[in-house]
Amino acid sequence: MSLPARVKIERRRGRKRQPELGGNGNMMNMTLTKWDILKHLQTEQERAGYLAACMAEGDPVLLAAAKQDIARAREIDAAGDAQEIWHALASLSHKLSAKQAAFNESIKDSLGDGLDAANEMGKR
Repeated sequence: MSLPARVKIERRRGRKRQPELGGNGNMMNMTLTKWDILKHLQTEQERAGYLAACMAEGDPVLLAAAKQDIARAREIDAAGDAQEIWHALASLSHKLSAKQAAFNESIKDSLGDGLDAANEMGKR
């Protein structure tokens, strides 16, 4: 995966590539879409391939940018994992609260009037 020299130089300088102009000086008909590398770095295999391709270029700036892209992809993975864990804990907490309320209600029902009488005696 070799990048043209012009693209490498422009990336190093931090410039975006300008659109090509048609014969009359107007931009040709083209549709631009947003492209994000993170959509293509979802597995460790994809990340390793991307890093290897960037290393093959021999450009330390490109390699540093690739490492940052991979770090961002891993942060997104970690955030997704943390969100899944949070939802599981919230669900478990809700279930435990419902069971605790049912347990408290069953204790209250089993003790019946005796609990009410004991509470009344404690208030005196």
